[in-house]
Amino acid sequence: MALSDFNPLSYFTELDVFPRTVFGAGVLFLFVAVARGVAPVLLFVALGLIFIALAFHFFSHCVWSDPQEPYGSRLWAEGIVYLILCTLVAVFCFYVAQYTYFHKTLPSYLQPRTANTLTKSLLSKLAGIEERE
Repeated sequence: MALSDFNPLSYFTELDVFPRTVFGAGVLFLFVAVARGVAPVLLFVALGLIFIALAFHFFSHCVWSDPQEPYGSRLWAEGIVYLILCTLVAVFCFYVAQYTYFHKTLPSYLQPRTANTLTKSLLSKLAGIEERE
């Protein structure tokens, strides 16, 4: 195996230099988060960095110029949709990371349900259905 195969910038060549660097930092944080036992703060920071790198990539490719005459500028509508989606996911990941960092727990809508509370909620819903009949 050649030493050039270990160059992280040789991967994801379709990304420009800045998004590729941010993407690489996100992957590095992801590896660290998994190595530390899936630390939630690092995990969500890593995912946020990956998605913000993709958003930068889509931002830089949303408007492009036609290489042939009449040399007009074109708008890539799907790229704008991808840009918005990646930005929203990145903002959500960064929000969850900062919430987890300051409150030392995941937000309530991301916490796993225990079998006991899940069974109770299902039984209460079934009891409510039986009472209506």
